[in-house]
Amino acid sequence: MSARKLPLWLGLLLLPAWCAPPKARAGETFGVEAKLWNPEVGAAVRSSSDLLAGTKIDMDKDLNLATADQVPYLKIWVGGKQRLVASATRLDLNGDTGLDETIKFGGKTFTVGEEVETELQANIYRLAWEADWFSGGWGRLGTILGADYFDVSASIKSKTTGLEDDEDVKGPVPIVGLQGELKLVFGFSVYGEAAGIYVKRHGFEGSLVEAEAGLRYTLRNTFFIDAGWRQIVFDVQDSDNEARITLGGATVGLGFRF
Repeated sequence: MSARKLPLWLGLLLLPAWCAPPKARAGETFGVEAKLWNPEVGAAVRSSSDLLAGTKIDMDKDLNLATADQVPYLKIWVGGKQRLVASATRLDLNGDTGLDETIKFGGKTFTVGEEVETELQANIYRLAWEADWFSGGWGRLGTILGADYFDVSASIKSKTTGLEDDEDVKGPVPIVGLQGELKLVFGFSVYGEAAGIYVKRHGFEGSLVEAEAGLRYTLRNTFFIDAGWRQIVFDVQDSDNEARITLGGATVGLGFRF
């Protein structure tokens, strides 16, 4: 989705909410927000087989993985002070470089001088229950309880030999956290949320931290625009494999609620 198309697309969605009288919005039950996210990507992976220990690879520095540009992020919620929230983010990056060192990935060996193509895809979904336990003219403060689902894949293909391999990380991750908004003046407010989890058992260790904060402007208690910073750190490892993905960058978005 390009930055030019985003305002036009949401403008059509916002028309009914803009025309609705303020009293109709007192019992807010539905909202939608679309954002563009420009994260810097850091990705380090190690994939081993039973016979071959994998090399820890920095996919940005070692494999020239491209920087993400205008990653779409969509959030929809139903409910008021207690609401069901769903969101989705998709990331698709590619790289193309000549190897400066021999690397081992997923049981395959790629040697110095080979031209390789790299691809990193990540689909991140969230389903959560948000509750505002404290709210008033000053704003709101509450909790997040739910799960993120990660579908992450990394692949390396040699343009020199045709050898290729890929590895996937998929599954739900439970999350708990805090979210809130502090009202300022003239429709402006500061918003933020942070959620995550840490697990360590039976040789497996993993953590997830997902956070966002920014400045929001709300018009007629319905239409809003915001700008901020979003950060995700996903880190899992066991005796054979390891993956650490860091995404952090500015966001711009707009949406409505009624």
